[in-house]
Amino acid sequence: DHIKSFDSTFHEVIYRLSGSAVLRDILIPLHKKVQRFRKVSVESDSRASESLIEHKAIYEAIMAHDPVRAEEAMLRHVRNAKAHIQKSGVIADTRDGVRKD
Repeated sequence: DHIKSFDSTFHEVIYRLSGSAVLRDILIPLHKKVQRFRKVSVESDSRASESLIEHKAIYEAIMAHDPVRAEEAMLRHVRNAKAHIQKSGVIADTRDGVRKD
C-alpha cells in the first residue's frame, strides 16, 4: 500500500505542476479510475522497482527543465506499465468490469 500511495501522490503532483487546470481536472479522476490496473502493476516487486526508477527519471528531467527528456521518460513509464498490465492478463472491459483472458 505504501508503494501504491507513493505512486498516486507522484502522479497527482505531476498533474498539478503541469500548470494546466484542464489537464489536472481530467487526469486526476482518470488516474483514480484505473486504480485496479495500477494495483496489478505495482504489486509486482520487479515492476514496482522499475516504476520507481522511471519516476526518478521523470523527476530528474522535470528538475532539469528538460521537457523533451521528461516526455520521453513519461512515455516510457506509461508504455512499460501498459505492457506489464497486458502481460498480467488483466484488461479493461468496455462496460465497467475487469476480466482475465
